Amino acid sequence: MERGVTILKDDFSEEWLPIFRESGLNTLSLHFIPKEENTETFLAWLEQENTRRLTDVFTDAGVSVNYKLHALEWLLPRNLFHKNAEYFRFDGVRRVNDCNMCVSSSAALEIVSENAYLLAKKLRQPSSDYSIWADDGTNNICQCEKCRNLSASDQVMLITNAIGKGLKAYDSNAKISFLAYADANALPAIKPEENVFLEFAPFYRNLKEPLEGESEKNKFYAGFLKDLLAIFSVKTVKVLEYWLDVSLACGWERSAMKELETEKQIVLRDVEFYTGMGIEKINTFAAFIDKEYFHRYGKRKITELCLVIAGSEKGCRNVKKAKNFRSV
Repeated sequence: MERGVTILKDDFSEEWLPIFRESGLNTLSLHFIPKEENTETFLAWLEQENTRRLTDVFTDAGVSVNYKLHALEWLLPRNLFHKNAEYFRFDGVRRVNDCNMCVSSSAALEIVSENAYLLAKKLRQPSSDYSIWADDGTNNICQCEKCRNLSASDQVMLITNAIGKGLKAYDSNAKISFLAYADANALPAIKPEENVFLEFAPFYRNLKEPLEGESEKNKFYAGFLKDLLAIFSVKTVKVLEYWLDVSLACGWERSAMKELETEKQIVLRDVEFYTGMGIEKINTFAAFIDKEYFHRYGKRKITELCLVIAGSEKGCRNVKKAKNFRSV
């Protein structure tokens, strides 16, 4: 069973360690905001002495530390645009190198594969399950003549398959996640390679209701997940939720940080929903929960939610006994 949180590199501190120990979470994923940094700065940060020391502290405590990265700008360097504009996406008017790529370019996909091998060597991630993704955002796929009939999900799948090819050259056991996120919200027609697993991230969901509640957004995601399970083995599926994502609640402005509002009973119902489908690998974003957040608001609520995410009997029992708990 894999249960964990995904935090920004700037949130990485020993403040999280007691929460892991008390809740039983066993996976910590590190992430960065693409609009603020890039893969190269993240790689440089990984090599810093303090980062390596902290990583060792969590690893020694039995926590698996890995990475979740929007890294296509590193896999297909933007400076190739000058000589090979055909590698990059057509936005309906012209070729641009702002994000993603032309997935109909076999040469570009081969570069992505080769650089995925190099990125894996630099990351030295202990886990063979990788979350290396296409660029973040919506409406940023290629619309050239060859790509225009490919959905966002299909284009993401082609990129994912190419990344997986390079990773497998580095580690024969390597697996890569197809990120069902943002506008990759339709069943892909492109077949995943054998080392591709599903990472389900319901970004536009309503966090005030359980995923199996009455919200139209949540009904869509619940149905979408069930459809995706016809393509992917449930044993390999990972959920990437937003229950602890403070950054989402304050518009990705750290200066607007506020206390997390997510209710425990929502998390409990969602965990029950996912595990009821056979999914045991559950993670949630927890961006902006840093030293300052803990100083302002303490750790109690975050720890209680992590107990529920971890599937702790103590956490689930406390939620069910809460006065405001009700079935939805």
